[in-house]
Amino acid sequence: MRNVNSSSDEYRSLRERYNPIEKGRKIRVLFIAESPPKPSKSEQPYFYNKNSKRKGLWWHLSQVLYDGEMNKKEEFLERFQEDGYFLIDIFSTKQELDDILKKKSYTEATRISQRLFNTIQRLEPGRVVLLGKRAAKLIAGCLPFGSETNVERFRNFVKASIKD
Repeated sequence: MRNVNSSSDEYRSLRERYNPIEKGRKIRVLFIAESPPKPSKSEQPYFYNKNSKRKGLWWHLSQVLYDGEMNKKEEFLERFQEDGYFLIDIFSTKQELDDILKKKSYTEATRISQRLFNTIQRLEPGRVVLLGKRAAKLIAGCLPFGSETNVERFRNFVKASIKD
């Protein structure tokens, strides 16, 4: 079985190759997915793996962004980068996601959310698009929205969120 950290490092390396910032461009739209897929024995079906044969998320985005003109994944990834699009995942690996869902720990979910918010702030995208209802729920479930029991957490969250 593949080491979670090595998968995470491999995903990061593949992803950063296509970061628009690497080409001196700003990120126009930051797409945020839930997690990379679990590696299979035959291939690494990751969004940024140009050798993956699966028509997954990249294919659907190519249909929307480029009217289906992009049939080769490598060409799509290059144009995606060139046009200022970038995709990241909330969780580093599918295993990290599964572990958080099993624990149902507010503290762990908050840590992951803070990591995501820090990444968004560092990347300074023009827009952010959450892909998938579950991804949005995972983030929203960590936000300490105001209530009588969460007033202090809510205040601290808002303060930290707007801090320069």
